[in-house]
Amino acid sequence: MALLLERRARMTALQPINLIVGIVLAYLVSFCDQAIDLAYGIPPLYGQVLCLAILFACAVTDLASGDGYSFALTRAQARFIILLGVYVVWVAAAYLYSSQSDNTILRLVTLWKPVAFMVVCVPLFRRRGAAETLRFACLVAALFGSGMAIFDFFVPTFSTVPGRGAGFYLNPNDTGFMLVALAVVATSPSRIQMNYLLWAVVTPGAFMTFSRAAWMMLIIGLSGQALLGHFGGGRRRFIFVGAVGACLAFMFVLYATGGLYDFVATTNLAAYLDPNTVVRLGAYGANLDDASALERQAALERGLQTFYSAPILGRGLGYTFEWDFQVSTHNTYVMFLAEMGLVGFAIYCALLGVALAGATGNARLLVVLFAFASFFSHNMLDVPGFALVLVLAVTSEGEEVHRHVAVGSRETGMPEGLRSWP
Repeated sequence: MALLLERRARMTALQPINLIVGIVLAYLVSFCDQAIDLAYGIPPLYGQVLCLAILFACAVTDLASGDGYSFALTRAQARFIILLGVYVVWVAAAYLYSSQSDNTILRLVTLWKPVAFMVVCVPLFRRRGAAETLRFACLVAALFGSGMAIFDFFVPTFSTVPGRGAGFYLNPNDTGFMLVALAVVATSPSRIQMNYLLWAVVTPGAFMTFSRAAWMMLIIGLSGQALLGHFGGGRRRFIFVGAVGACLAFMFVLYATGGLYDFVATTNLAAYLDPNTVVRLGAYGANLDDASALERQAALERGLQTFYSAPILGRGLGYTFEWDFQVSTHNTYVMFLAEMGLVGFAIYCALLGVALAGATGNARLLVVLFAFASFFSHNMLDVPGFALVLVLAVTSEGEEVHRHVAVGSRETGMPEGLRSWP
């Protein structure tokens, strides 16, 4: 019986809708649309509209021919979608008291677009057997993204920041978050050796971004996986976390004293370093006085001053992209405060709170990473690839229902093939 259920689970993972959704997910979270734009000049919007149409068709087909399970949302998922509706309404309201320029209209569309992906993907990610397909899609995207980041460091092609690898994500900070988040989803609780191999590939990719935020997210991801027992159970969990902590302390000492730079300068990597990466290796000690850090500090202060001038409603949609400063806030929380006030900030925090409350295991770690990355990104909800990471966390709870197969009033254990990513 168990063998039959396991075979059935593998068959559901290979259902056409699951395969299509997995391919679309891999395309979006790997940011292939940006690479296509860079290479052929085709705007990402075209590919994203096509993907949205495909996902919508899959959802309609599933609703018409399926058993309706995918659309039987849990309370947390229903609250999440309701909050997305509130978010859409408030974004529209923030547009009404904005400058209503062409840039603001573009900003409105940019913020609404990921919401459409999130809403349609909630039931699709909950489909029977979809968890394994989604995990495999994220595994492929993580390995590919890490390889491209390493390639981009040695052969600068895509990165918008000289001397730092990014791959198709273009921005090193975005690369670091996506690599770690995708690796978290792809990590299997039952395949310990594969987890070691996965993170052994992702770690150098995240390092080659030379993003301090990416390095911190990598530490969070590795420590979280160790505590969850995905590198081995029992005492090995704490030994691994202790080893990560010891390595971190050692690296910080090297960074603060300039020893890290001195070491790297003796390797073949030295030929690829530039003033930007040299500072990040601690060539001048533990200081945050480089141009990037100073720019972020100035943008943060400007964003908070804007918030203080209109604390309840903010200054309107797109304000931080039109003010007389060269960049936006570099901080999602401050961006919401400056543009949409306390109301918008509360909605964003509520979305994270609902996602966190309904998550366990890897899904909870994913929400923590998303919340942490929000301190270093202009807006985590303006790109479909980012937004779908949060949907993966929210829908993981829905797959928990598959842990039991109801037979009348009895329940039997779930076969391995139906296991949700925890």
